[in-house]
Amino acid sequence: MEFPYGKITPALPQGCIPYEQWPEFKLEALPQPFCSPEAVGHSPKGVRWSFWPLTFEEYVSDQEPDLSASDPHGTARYRFIMWQRITHTDRPKGWWRLSRTPSRIEGFAHIYPGVYWRHWSKDARQKRKKWLTEILNKTYTTRTATFAEFEEAYKKSTVARSTLRESIKIAQQMEAVSPGAVTYKVAERMSDGVIKAGFAYIDSDHTQSSYYTVGFYHKDTQNVPLMVGLIDTWYRDKQTQGYRFLHMGQFWFPAKPRAWKGFSTFKAKFGLFYISYPPRLWRFARGKVF
Repeated sequence: MEFPYGKITPALPQGCIPYEQWPEFKLEALPQPFCSPEAVGHSPKGVRWSFWPLTFEEYVSDQEPDLSASDPHGTARYRFIMWQRITHTDRPKGWWRLSRTPSRIEGFAHIYPGVYWRHWSKDARQKRKKWLTEILNKTYTTRTATFAEFEEAYKKSTVARSTLRESIKIAQQMEAVSPGAVTYKVAERMSDGVIKAGFAYIDSDHTQSSYYTVGFYHKDTQNVPLMVGLIDTWYRDKQTQGYRFLHMGQFWFPAKPRAWKGFSTFKAKFGLFYISYPPRLWRFARGKVF
């Protein structure tokens, strides 16, 4: 399979934990609220939601989920269970694979001590320099915004139009489940206080990691390196806090929507390594599973 952004790494480095297993990440924020999502299980934790009489569960971990722990009383009549492994490719008994295509490819960054940008592309380093010397605190400044401010500016962006506003849904639903879990950094034009770009992320002090959820910029600023500036702020702040990893989310490959390509190309400039998640496994169960 062709992957245009870099070499696929066979394993996560020690201490790098997928955000789905962070204590701070609320999995019940991922499904739509109308299907009554709830966190279930432990080691790994998962999420369950229902369309009566069907119940669905999903886990992201190399450790096989304990299905008795997620429904100990057998209240779910018909259970469709999805297990997304990270690097393991075996298929334990009772699980089925419906595809041989990787389910997703995720990008991650180490936060190196000292000059954290030394692994960035030449273009990203040059734009960072321009941001710091010509733009920051001269024509634009950065600050932490509220979700309402972030959302209002996002609606006017190219990202909102190209993705039909899908990319902000995790932040929206996370706000409903766990207010304050998402941080919203924005680039604000100093002349009129208008927000022209934004970048949202979720932190995990427990794992010393941070996860990008959504970013945007306005079309009239496409030649101003606002997003590079926001990502530089993210790197710098997390380095100061002693964090180890940044999670850049999913990247485009031929099985994914073409709308992902532009931002995937942009994110790939920041010195990442990549993990190809194996095909999702499925299992069907009725009632209790012991």
